[in-house]
Amino acid sequence: MKTGEPMSTFIRPIPVAASQPGAEASGRLQTHIHIPTPGDHYSPATGSAIMTIIYELARVHASRGGRTMIVVSRGTRHDYPVGECVEVAPTAPPAKWKKAVDVAAGRLGLIRPFGASAYGPANEAIPSRRDPAREI
Repeated sequence: MKTGEPMSTFIRPIPVAASQPGAEASGRLQTHIHIPTPGDHYSPATGSAIMTIIYELARVHASRGGRTMIVVSRGTRHDYPVGECVEVAPTAPPAKWKKAVDVAAGRLGLIRPFGASAYGPANEAIPSRRDPAREI
């Protein structure tokens, strides 16, 4: 391609695929769970690239009969038309000194304690396969 030539774009529609026969009855339909950055909005209004990707993944998954859960902080926008949003308690980002501790721990191959704690409420919202009361 020469400099200054316009690029051509071709958008191919995603085919809708039928779910496998008997998948619902056998319980084989998959549920995808996304945990984006705490505090991010699941909305096209904010322009978040990550949320747009999550939405597109959810849209394609739904077209094939799957279910998608998105764990979002309480009080955030969630107005994409596909995906089930589960609200959790919001968490504050770690202070600078905590980020420094996390960087040092990561460089030593250890768990980043402060960054990981921001995902605690989201972790608790994920249903367990071992707990029938919190079925996916």
